[in-house]
Amino acid sequence: MVSKKSNKKSYKTRKRNTRTKKTGKPRLSDLLIPGGVRMKGSIKKIANMYPLVIFVKQGCPYCRNALSIMDSEGATPKIITLYGENGTRTQNFLKEITGRRTVPNVFVGGHSIGGASETTVKYNSGQLTPMLAAAGVVVKNSFNIFG
Repeated sequence: MVSKKSNKKSYKTRKRNTRTKKTGKPRLSDLLIPGGVRMKGSIKKIANMYPLVIFVKQGCPYCRNALSIMDSEGATPKIITLYGENGTRTQNFLKEITGRRTVPNVFVGGHSIGGASETTVKYNSGQLTPMLAAAGVVVKNSFNIFG
């Protein structure tokens, strides 16, 4: 009976690993560790997996601002919350890739557009909505019956 359990477990493990190899695409869970990403290359892979990704820290007022802007646009980002040693390491990776270590770090269509202040400027100037739409982010309906 013990051997049946171990065979069953190894079958599930083999099946799960086969799916990853079959598609050739990494799953988000393969790229993340608690509080951050596994390696520097994971950031670009995650940014390319989703049309809108925001790296944040809990309690950060700038992160809340960026998320609030996305909410007002009707956009739902993939949020990666950083904390602890892995979060610090991920922020160092972000600096190498984007030139900024700070959060939020907003990626639209696989490219970093900056942090909260850059997102606010793009939102206020009307550049954010077309940028999100071009990346395939579902935004709120801007239909207005009054013209």
